[in-house]
Amino acid sequence: MHKKLIRIAICIFGIVLLISFVCSMAISGVLLDAGWSASARTTAAGIAAGAIFSVLSFIVWDFARRGTEIFNSIIRTRNNGERLWLDIEAQLQRRADLVPKITGIAERFLTHEHDTLVNVIWARKQFDASPDRLQRIKAGDALLSSLVALFAVAESYPTLVSNTNIQALHTEVINTENKIADFRLAYNGSINDYNDQIEIFPNNIVARIFAFSRTHTLPIK
Repeated sequence: MHKKLIRIAICIFGIVLLISFVCSMAISGVLLDAGWSASARTTAAGIAAGAIFSVLSFIVWDFARRGTEIFNSIIRTRNNGERLWLDIEAQLQRRADLVPKITGIAERFLTHEHDTLVNVIWARKQFDASPDRLQRIKAGDALLSSLVALFAVAESYPTLVSNTNIQALHTEVINTENKIADFRLAYNGSINDYNDQIEIFPNNIVARIFAFSRTHTLPIK
């Protein structure tokens, strides 16, 4: 990224110098036609070239300043989305880590609900194997559905329902899901802000130069 900025700065500086030189040559030619002496032409062309260079340099500096502000704003918004995703990931993993504890207790009581337990364990494995964000969200939702089904079945087993450990784990699942839902909403809001930033003018110019691209929001249950 920094190398790209240096290359762009060098190119712009070279263009400014070239324009200044061409303009000074043009002015010198005009003054020659007007009958000015060589020394006078050189002095006038130098002054004109310096003035043109100064004006162009100020314009370039102003564009660079504005471009830097836009670039930093885009980066801050993108990084905020990344931080929110890490919050989501932490809660998704926390919920997945509850599965062995839940199934370890439930299997002692649900002797006739083998399929329900298998579904939860399988959903946990699918979550662990999910390679990207969208798939991890979908696998996490499937894991939650399997846990909901397990707790629903547990209602038919009073001894299991009254177990203090399973009650505590059920509460943890609910609290974790509430946090995930909140973080998903915040993440989507941040991603929408980021997508807007890289599409509006003149931000889209900076976004194209530095290859910023749209990011997908997460589905909300």
